[in-house]
Amino acid sequence: MNKGLMIGALVVLGSGAYLGGVAYTGQQADSFVQQQLDVVKQQLGDQGDIAVTATEGFFESQYRIEYTLSDYPEPIFPALETNKIPMDLTVKHGFLSANSTVVLAEGELLDVLKRYLDDSDQAPFVLESTQSFNPISQTSRVNARAETARMSGNLEDGSTFVVGAAQVEFNQSGRDFAATLTMDDSYITAEDGELRIEGVSGEETGVLDSDFLQDAVMAEEFNAVVRAEQIVFRDAQQQATLDSLAITVDQILDGGRVLLSVGYGAEKATLEQGDVLSVVEVPNLSMTFDFDYQAVRDLAEVTQSMQPDADDPEAAFEQMQLIVETLDRVTQEGVGIDLNDLSFEMEGEKAQAKADLNLVPFTASDLMMSPLMLLQYMELQADVSVPVAMSDKLGDEERMQLQMLVEQGFFILNDTDYTANLSVEEGKILLNGSEFPLF
Repeated sequence: MNKGLMIGALVVLGSGAYLGGVAYTGQQADSFVQQQLDVVKQQLGDQGDIAVTATEGFFESQYRIEYTLSDYPEPIFPALETNKIPMDLTVKHGFLSANSTVVLAEGELLDVLKRYLDDSDQAPFVLESTQSFNPISQTSRVNARAETARMSGNLEDGSTFVVGAAQVEFNQSGRDFAATLTMDDSYITAEDGELRIEGVSGEETGVLDSDFLQDAVMAEEFNAVVRAEQIVFRDAQQQATLDSLAITVDQILDGGRVLLSVGYGAEKATLEQGDVLSVVEVPNLSMTFDFDYQAVRDLAEVTQSMQPDADDPEAAFEQMQLIVETLDRVTQEGVGIDLNDLSFEMEGEKAQAKADLNLVPFTASDLMMSPLMLLQYMELQADVSVPVAMSDKLGDEERMQLQMLVEQGFFILNDTDYTANLSVEEGKILLNGSEFPLF
């Protein structure tokens, strides 16, 4: 099952309902929802079905949205004993405004989830939103809050689990938007292992490419971060712990180019194997991707408009051709990838890698027949350094592996560091200044 389609179906219907509500009357709201329903059905193809039953009113309208999955991931929905997701949507109409509430409707899915709810009278999922339209500025405003309830229980294999309550808030005014996420501690524990995630939070701010949420293809600029205070994984042989994890994603526009930066950082990572304790401090990753903005936006728009249909191979082929042609426009404008930092520390010593990769304009479809042609368009400079003092802190096996890499020419050993340089120029790969054969 395409998860994007599943989520997109509910989002499109939800946005359609509120915009219909803003359109003065329940009759107009119902018409708008039906229009959105037709769009979603086309996008789903044979992967699922979605239906809406409406009870319209002048001040309030009720909608039953039932989403049926024809293909779903194991073992999630079999464990829930149904492939139907029924939702109740209530829209209260106002002049140029609307309030809407979405909850999980009565049915098999709700009955199953109630077994695991800490409070069976609490709704497992609630989405509340207020929407308005400013006729002077011709902009929309959305304030929304979604909540999921805490669930816990025992599984058939004897393991126990807790899924912490979560809250998401979203605010949009014109093109500007902001979102926050908080989630209580969650875990699953079995006889021979455990996975625990604690202190999850996040926030995002950005600017859309349209004044209306339902018309937006992508964000022009945004800044997002997701944090976890601690992640613990344990099995019979080992326990791995990651403290103070932060994942960041930033995007800005710069002279017609879109610069997408992805970062990962943590306070420390610990691995316990019997009596052996390994601690890696400040593991860090920072990368930046450089694309032509308009070409990327066109690719996003084409991808979102795809309508899968397994019964029409010719149509599927035409859609794939369109994606390839649009991807060609992305690569023909050049692509840049910078590894700004890949590093970690051990007892004050720091190992680090950096790289700068430029792909000069090329046609992506040409590489499908001969992927090695990519070297002709690649300009790469990459450097790695590992302090000798850090290698002294490694185990015997790791030091032997490092020495073997030196003997094979992958690393160069000097007085203070193990270093390596990898470059690609004019289709040739150079490792530490010597040409590296592919075959």
